Amino acid sequence: MRLKAPCRQAEGFSGESHSRGKRSSLNAILGHIPVPASPPEPQTIWTSDPARETALLALLLLCAGAVTGALTLAPVLHTPSLAYPVQGEQTATAPEGEEAPPREPVATPARNTSPQRTANVERTWVQVGGVGVNAIAVNPQGRNVRLLPGFAAGTDLSANRFRFEGFGAMVRRYRPRAAVNGTYFHLRTAEPTGSIVADGQLVHRGGYGAAFYVLRDGQAAIDFTARAGRPYHWPKEVVTGLRSGPSLVRDYAIAVMYGREEGYRDPHVFGTARRSALGVTASGKVLLVTVQTPVTLNKLAHIMLRLGAKDAVNLDGGSSSALYSNGQFVTIPRRRLSHIMMVYD
Repeated sequence: MRLKAPCRQAEGFSGESHSRGKRSSLNAILGHIPVPASPPEPQTIWTSDPARETALLALLLLCAGAVTGALTLAPVLHTPSLAYPVQGEQTATAPEGEEAPPREPVATPARNTSPQRTANVERTWVQVGGVGVNAIAVNPQGRNVRLLPGFAAGTDLSANRFRFEGFGAMVRRYRPRAAVNGTYFHLRTAEPTGSIVADGQLVHRGGYGAAFYVLRDGQAAIDFTARAGRPYHWPKEVVTGLRSGPSLVRDYAIAVMYGREEGYRDPHVFGTARRSALGVTASGKVLLVTVQTPVTLNKLAHIMLRLGAKDAVNLDGGSSSALYSNGQFVTIPRRRLSHIMMVYD
């Protein structure tokens, strides 16, 4: 399509004869204006001043540093890969007053008590609703059985400084019988979003998720009374604990609908992704579960019910989903992690 040239007759420039007449009149007028012999000297706008240039450079560097600092401090949230805190809410300061009772730390076992796993740790693969499921059932009341959190190398719990480490490296360093990834964590700081209890001590405060715990006598449970952003008071005999979510199953009932009440608002949490979960059966066994086929939370909840879970919570998933059992990496994560939940027997 050809476009018409803009009409300029109103400005007096469209006709040749009209243009000549205007040019003659203009020359007549200009002939009465004296022309200077030489053009005027240009005005000086900037003169070289080393002191002023140095001050300006310092100011520019200061502004650049402030912008860089602001970008660095901006929260880096997890994305659809599902190692997500929830829209920044999960990275908020943990509630004060959440305390585990002071107790003498329980010695962390350096190794398993036998070269092969005992009957207290069983791994299975089942198909539920057309989806392959990896599950490890742990009897926490069995002899020498311990569930413990593990942290990336370089983590300083006393200073609340967390680090990242590959899942394989953590497993090789801790040498557990089995391990699964933990709760969500911040992508930049590696800080978990849920509280963690290790050896009877509250080693990290986080404000989100239901509370999974194991008592000194080996009893395991999930407490759904924990509320987002509120202190949670752990049982007196707690040895190991982890807050995570959203809830999947509460007393044999689907509980996914409570996710937003628990503080989870990022739509990616409720989308479709690879999943990890933690459950407790009526007999007190602990289930460590991964599903490598992307599924929704509702599907995951039905899977946990089929596995026999009375209560269950979602763990971090997507690129963070990880599972290890007796020398075999069953589910391999696609990113480094900040912490894991381990089993010794």
